[in-house]
Amino acid sequence: MRIKSIHLADYKRFTDLTIPEIPETARLVVLVGPNGSGKSSVFDSFLLKARAAVANYQLQGDTEQYYEKMETARHLGDIAARVNIDFHGSATVDFKTAFQVRSAYRNEADFRIEHLQASRQGENGPRLTRIIDVDAAVSENYAQLAWKGMQDLFHSAPTGQTIGQYRERALGDLHDAMCKLFSSPELLLQDFGAMRSGSFRFAKGSAKDFHYKNLSGGEKAAFDILLDVFVKRVESENAVFCIDEPELHVATGLQGQLISSILSLLPDTSQLWIATHSIGIVRQAYRIYRERPKEVAFLDFSACDFDAPVTIEPSSPNRRFWASIYAITLDDLASLVAPQQIIICEGNKEKNVRGFDAQCYTGLFAEDFPDTLFVSRGSAREVIQTEHLKAILENIAEATEVVRLIDRDDMTKNERESKIAAGIRVLRRRELEEYLYDPNVLRRFLKSQGFEDDKVESVLKKREDLIARQEGPDNVKDVSQNLLAFIRKETQLPGLGNNREEFALQYLVPALQATNEVYNELREDIFGS
Repeated sequence: MRIKSIHLADYKRFTDLTIPEIPETARLVVLVGPNGSGKSSVFDSFLLKARAAVANYQLQGDTEQYYEKMETARHLGDIAARVNIDFHGSATVDFKTAFQVRSAYRNEADFRIEHLQASRQGENGPRLTRIIDVDAAVSENYAQLAWKGMQDLFHSAPTGQTIGQYRERALGDLHDAMCKLFSSPELLLQDFGAMRSGSFRFAKGSAKDFHYKNLSGGEKAAFDILLDVFVKRVESENAVFCIDEPELHVATGLQGQLISSILSLLPDTSQLWIATHSIGIVRQAYRIYRERPKEVAFLDFSACDFDAPVTIEPSSPNRRFWASIYAITLDDLASLVAPQQIIICEGNKEKNVRGFDAQCYTGLFAEDFPDTLFVSRGSAREVIQTEHLKAILENIAEATEVVRLIDRDDMTKNERESKIAAGIRVLRRRELEEYLYDPNVLRRFLKSQGFEDDKVESVLKKREDLIARQEGPDNVKDVSQNLLAFIRKETQLPGLGNNREEFALQYLVPALQATNEVYNELREDIFGS
């Protein structure tokens, strides 16, 4: 079962939040944003719907437990009605069992189970009421797993199967997930410890048969999550699994692998929602996204005014997305994170290294090349003369490639090829404006604004007339201001920007991005085939 859309009205942090069009193919949904931005409140809304679905559960009394933003509800049933969750392909959803939610507050340092009984989990809805509740579930999961083991051995196990064979079959997936996470040395769940300890026993390297309480805090946290998913997947194979901040107590290097291990345990029919501040987790999600883009959706809660209506659509992890993640997780250190590629291009280097060309290139390629940073360095000569800067940057950040990019201007074919052979990338057209004001790009822009062919042809003819009147080489850049003035007059469109730079950034960059033949030519000029 997978969520299609969410709408929360006057609930907790949100006045009117809509999360639409989550793809049915998304197995992993990643919520990112600073503290207090509302990620955990989304999980609280899941818990509220689950609680409201329990037959004898009365949504009355402690309104502060659920928190209504506008303080207009008479009882909590009204608050539950403000939470609307739609699922893909499900006419009827049993909200009581639709979610398996884990709190960030997990702590059960030690436990001992002295007797077993049949599990009744799920009958009263989720074990949590709020996402801030302490979630001590290892002992419950131990009891449930041990009880199921007894049932299997005395009722369901094939005749002739040994205890060792059963243990391997029953715990094999959990063993595999743990081995992927803790591989040097391997940490294995050895057995249930019988009633002599009433707790899990582990093996690690040469150490055997040691008690659960002797695991480190990080090992406990990771095992706790994996165990919970392993146990709950049986009773909730179609559920949406939600984990708030799974990175707590887990070493940075293991956080990404933890998510992969969780996904390996989940049935294909389930969906995993993660609220996180972890770069490791987000980067692992991004790796999965690059391999299987339809399986991952990112929801960015940063820079939203939730006192007003807000729509958060699944977003692409582009350069702006990563800048936001680094700012959240690293704060003042965010500026030290090096991109995979830096492209030094022409443009006004006095404007915080983000001149017009750099801004256009960023807008064009942020999605296809999210780890690329464009910076302006003045004229073509100044860009070429940054060889020393290129060497310095590549020595400081060894994984970063530094590329120099210049306009062709008046170069001959041989001159351009010579520059390319020297390691400098050169546009095949005269300058960036030749791409921005390409007839097909202008046509795309005007069509997107609803203009018919006659108006489009009028603008294109004006473009050719202005170029033809020039002395010397054809130069679109020199006539772009006059062409913009004609477009204003001819179309009467408001809000085209105060100058040609603003007009190009707001309207021509998206039009160029959508014009495949021109976009692909420019992409090849900059990034190669």
